[in-house]
Amino acid sequence: MCTEMGCGDYYDLRISCWDGADLDPGSYDIAIDLGGGVEVAITCVTGDEAGCHTFGEDFEGYMEAKEIVVTYYGYDGPPPDSFEVEVVMEGVTLGSGYFEPDWEVSYPNGAECDPGCLNAPDQELHIDHPTLEG
Repeated sequence: MCTEMGCGDYYDLRISCWDGADLDPGSYDIAIDLGGGVEVAITCVTGDEAGCHTFGEDFEGYMEAKEIVVTYYGYDGPPPDSFEVEVVMEGVTLGSGYFEPDWEVSYPNGAECDPGCLNAPDQELHIDHPTLEG
């Protein structure tokens, strides 16, 4: 028997400082290159106006004290096989990486009941603390 619950593809990239400390105050610019000229930009700001703003489709960002979580919600086509990420603060690159999510199919409506959803285990990108002149 199948239920009628919908689903979407899902994946988290967790960005944190390599030493496990809280994120430094400031604005983090996250560029995601999906290849083929498709790019997504996310800006996350700490402090009184903390939050993330996404420019592009299928990705969102949110902040916690020790990490920025970039989530892929795929509703408009197949998920990316791979992508590149770069994290920049005030022109200084804090970290970058190349990621290939390990997509697995799940069936939340019952075994072999469509739609099948693709999910991948979380991955991590560790960044440096900024060394900004100021």
